[in-house]
Amino acid sequence: MDSRLSQVVTRSVQAMSIKYNTMVYELQRQGKKVIVMSLGEAFFDIPLFDMKELPNPEIFHYSHSRGIPELREKLAEYFILKYDIPINYEKEILITSGSKAAIHFALMSILNPGDEVIIQEPAWVSYPEQVKLCYAKPVQVPYYHTISDYEDYITENTKAIIICNPHNPSGYVYSEYDITHLLNLAEKYNLWILSDEAYSEFVGDTPFLSPASIDRQKKHTIVFNSISKNYGISGWRLGYVIGNEEVIFNILKINQHLITCPATILEIYVEKYFHDILKITEPQISELIVKRRKIAIFLDSIGLKCLKGDSTFYFFISISPSSLSSEEFCTKLLFEYFISVVPGLGYGKSCDKFIRVSIGSASIEENIYALGKIRELIDSTTFQGEKKRKKRKNALVIAGGKWQKPLIRFFQNKGHKVIVVDPYLYSDGVKIADEHIPLDVRNADEIYLAIKGREFEFVTSDQSDITVNTVAILSEQMNLNGNSLQVTNSFVNKVEMRKLARKHGIDSPKFSRIYSLNELDAFIKKSSLPIIIKPADSQSSRGVAKITKETLDSLENLFVESLRYSNCGYIIAEEFVEGDEYTAEGFASDYKHRTMAISKKKHFRLAIASSLEYPAQLSAEEKKKLVTFNNDFVEQAGLRFGITHAEYIINHDTGKVYLVEIACRGGGTRISSDITSWVSGQNVYEMFYENLCGRKTDVISMEILEKNAILYFFEFPKGKVKAIYGLDEARNVKGVFKLSISFKVGDILLPAIEDRSRQGFLILFSESKDDLDQSLKEVIKKIKVEYE
Repeated sequence: MDSRLSQVVTRSVQAMSIKYNTMVYELQRQGKKVIVMSLGEAFFDIPLFDMKELPNPEIFHYSHSRGIPELREKLAEYFILKYDIPINYEKEILITSGSKAAIHFALMSILNPGDEVIIQEPAWVSYPEQVKLCYAKPVQVPYYHTISDYEDYITENTKAIIICNPHNPSGYVYSEYDITHLLNLAEKYNLWILSDEAYSEFVGDTPFLSPASIDRQKKHTIVFNSISKNYGISGWRLGYVIGNEEVIFNILKINQHLITCPATILEIYVEKYFHDILKITEPQISELIVKRRKIAIFLDSIGLKCLKGDSTFYFFISISPSSLSSEEFCTKLLFEYFISVVPGLGYGKSCDKFIRVSIGSASIEENIYALGKIRELIDSTTFQGEKKRKKRKNALVIAGGKWQKPLIRFFQNKGHKVIVVDPYLYSDGVKIADEHIPLDVRNADEIYLAIKGREFEFVTSDQSDITVNTVAILSEQMNLNGNSLQVTNSFVNKVEMRKLARKHGIDSPKFSRIYSLNELDAFIKKSSLPIIIKPADSQSSRGVAKITKETLDSLENLFVESLRYSNCGYIIAEEFVEGDEYTAEGFASDYKHRTMAISKKKHFRLAIASSLEYPAQLSAEEKKKLVTFNNDFVEQAGLRFGITHAEYIINHDTGKVYLVEIACRGGGTRISSDITSWVSGQNVYEMFYENLCGRKTDVISMEILEKNAILYFFEFPKGKVKAIYGLDEARNVKGVFKLSISFKVGDILLPAIEDRSRQGFLILFSESKDDLDQSLKEVIKKIKVEYE
């Protein structure tokens, strides 16, 4: 390297999108027809208005360094009407040569060497490099983390958070909760929120909200927008920045030294024809959003999955399980299929199994053709498609608790070497595993480092909520069959679950995300007691509490206990729903879902089940509604394949069916491994295994039975155990599949305070309801506990 060159610039990388578009231009010069899905713009049909109407000689000379006042005033009027953002056009807005320059100038105006800027992946390609060019440090948050994780990345050096809203490349629009959370972080840590809103006009069904409409004094907010993007004139390079007077003045000084002023002729042209341009482009933007919806439906139909979003003209598409890196994939797609897209790696290290696709410049027919070829290239480059590859026999199972034992044994019987990740040395599953990795099952990054370089046939888990997202992350990282984190989080996080259910008309209790005792107090005041609080993303029944008038005095303790079991740092509070509880077991394959077994669930006390009896006795209308809700949720969530376990409450007086929660894993206590298979007549683990190996199950046409079964939990009186009688006789009762107690002589029996502290269980199978009831009575009669 020439020592005379700047090290920071030399270490900087090319913009990935521009790198690939340059290849496109070269191919086009050679006469090749390329379907261009890599350009970051939409092609509008815009007439050239009369240039002779522009003032001469003003158009040939310098203009105001802030931008001409008339255009700034017009933009300020537009922003208050369109986005409810008040702007002093003389002091709080500056027009420059494209929003890209505006962002860099703003970073220059606020950053000192060594400062840190938090950027969520996938991140627009220029954010990290612009931060580096300011001698600061980009802190990139992997795509599978959420906005709730940002605080973990804040240090004493953190100066700002950059967001793109609506998002390039996913099309995600930040919610009011997202914006409020960001502003709360900004207030707490004295940060800037840089909001890149270059696609604010390209909004689908999700309402657009700028942080500046809440932070109206712009104490923490700097907003960027683009005349180039929103009005389809990207080649004219006109953008602007909105902020408080002090920061805009700082940016102005940089603008004066580097740009002087924007192109005067273009500013005057846009100001004069501002409303004419809007009149022409607004209906074309609406058409583009309709086009996006059609493309989204097509993507679903061919099984291409994207990160969440409904706006802009971009899709961030997963190419997993292709064996190619995103650059290899895009290069092959361009030079063999003549289709240009952008590698996901350009948007962050965690995004190498994605590509960015823009539908703005090609026709819908060209887009559909190209997406079909993308699907074809993924399929032809998957590990399953590589005939010469030696079959990988390792199976990675996350968590080794006792309910994982059947899964581990199943894979071992299939000839796999099973490696189990579990933090405990003596867990039941660990004892029978071929190899043990002693790590926290929630820490995907550490697990990935521990197994890096090893080959696995698949990674999976069952009957555990806290492992589901870990499995999703590792599946993506290792190019294995699985579900994306975006999908699994709708089954793990009860807030996201409730939001998805509400979006698709599935009845569920009214709820609120709760971070603090004050927020819980506010929810109680606007709701009628009783209510339920629970961790937003835990498992079993830990941290679940019913808040009544009688328990209000213990509210703080109950809140703290619930929060203690929440991994995401908040709990969920929801209305208490009257009715009987039911469970639904199911299976998904190829994005279709089938409900396979329904039970009536009884309880010892809140959230602690005493029995599940299959099949549940429901009216035809109640069963139809429950099954419809269950299938709809899984399919709308986008579950590619897997076992599901859901809980519902039915109010038989009103006929209402409420979703309590739903998981993309099996129910505990051998429900998925044994009970569902017996009741339905279909081998659940065999189907699960086939899908893990890349094959599909026709869940819609398979025949489902309704055999009788009961999962019964024991609860004996309190006391110290002196002797236990009748276990062997009870196990010989007709229909007993499994009987287990979790105590021994000398133990002190107490009522269960959570699922895992129950005293034992019984699984009974029978061809008839009468035989089932009779066998249950016999088992209960035979087992006796003597106390000291």
